[in-house]
Amino acid sequence: MKCNAWLLTALIVVATACSTAGSQESPEPILLDKAVLSGLGLEPVTAAWAPPDRELYSKLVYSGENFDVTVMAGDTARTRFDSYEFDEFVYVINGQATLTADDGVAQTFTTGEFFVVPKGFSGEWHSQGNRLFQELIVIMKERSDTINEGATRPYRIDATKFSGLGIDRVTWAANPDREVYREVLYDGTELDVAIVAGATATTNWSEPLSEEFVYVVNGTATLTPTGGQSQTFYTGDFFVVPEGFTGTWTSTGNHLYRELIAIPGN
Repeated sequence: MKCNAWLLTALIVVATACSTAGSQESPEPILLDKAVLSGLGLEPVTAAWAPPDRELYSKLVYSGENFDVTVMAGDTARTRFDSYEFDEFVYVINGQATLTADDGVAQTFTTGEFFVVPKGFSGEWHSQGNRLFQELIVIMKERSDTINEGATRPYRIDATKFSGLGIDRVTWAANPDREVYREVLYDGTELDVAIVAGATATTNWSEPLSEEFVYVVNGTATLTPTGGQSQTFYTGDFFVVPEGFTGTWTSTGNHLYRELIAIPGN
């Protein structure tokens, strides 16, 4: 009897362990703090590239396996950069930034625009705002030993593609029958930026996903992590799909859901 009881207990323990392993919880997607995006709670900082008396504020809103997301603000200033240290994906929250490359070409980015400062950029950055210029930036943690020789100027995210026009249709391995469009807009040495659109669908991700920064351009995305609660992200939301996410992803839109994403470069 004792032997049978021991065997039964052992079987229960094994079954419980298998069940727990099979239902391992997934990390949850993260909505970026809207208060911080609105400029609240930023902390005074100094930076090696700025004069010590420049008025600067910053707050890290996400730090993951592959990248950091930070909100920064600063007073009007002109800053000289020689060979920018990394690819930097930028969203202008307030004000405008005029970047002039060493070849003399100047580009101005205003509130609501996305752009990339490529690794190796040399030139002047002129920030202006209603007292403070404010931006959201995404920077990958892994540094590349090379720069993209053909991309020495800042890259403005194509407004036409961003609006959903002229994007290449692709066959999506996760659901070949689904209407999906995807195009890489910036192919950098450290990060890539792509526009993705797809018809309403639910996808079950049983294999862990890679970390991804997402801006919802149109529609909604409802993500339900394995063992967790659903979260819905709407047009205008910034969120992060953490490394290792598993679960379901339901995308809805007026025919097509559309998102702008930043991921580690190849």
